[in-house]
Amino acid sequence: MLRRFEVGLLSHVRDVVGERVARKIRNELGIAVERVRLVRVYTVEGLPAERLDRIPASQALHDPVLHVLSDTPLAEGFDWIIEVGFRPGVTDNEGRTARETLVLALGLPPEEARDIKVYTSVQYLISGALSEADAARIGRDLLANDRSSATSAAPPPSGGRNRASRPGPPGSRAGPTRAWPRCRSRP
Repeated sequence: MLRRFEVGLLSHVRDVVGERVARKIRNELGIAVERVRLVRVYTVEGLPAERLDRIPASQALHDPVLHVLSDTPLAEGFDWIIEVGFRPGVTDNEGRTARETLVLALGLPPEEARDIKVYTSVQYLISGALSEADAARIGRDLLANDRSSATSAAPPPSGGRNRASRPGPPGSRAGPTRAWPRCRSRP
């Protein structure tokens, strides 16, 4: 079974990495953005539903003092979402570490642990009046390495700032669960 877990900062925690990314977009690309927030995504494959249900309580993928973990989309209040994940076949060290942590935290026997895979990606929730070309340029020129990463960018489904469905990066093993218009860095 396959399930996505999203990890975001609690509302009282400052998103320092998002602030740094916003500064880089403004300074290096000359694109005006108001704010950037990050959501880390862990897609877990190879566990039965009852084991997947134990992941949030295990606190293996997040620090409950700083983060919220959800198996529903956390993205909301943005103008564009860009998700960056590894292309198939590229080593995902964070995913490998998350897998090892889950095996230990859930106390899985070796025969069950062999089937587990964890894939990671990062959602960049960008606020600002961007065009589709600006969003594609941010993904291509700043956030992703075209050889190892796949990107997808889209505005919220209604075209305004509200809650997102899951985009899923192109080429990801999980794939999108809702079709949004995509702007890709390069084919």
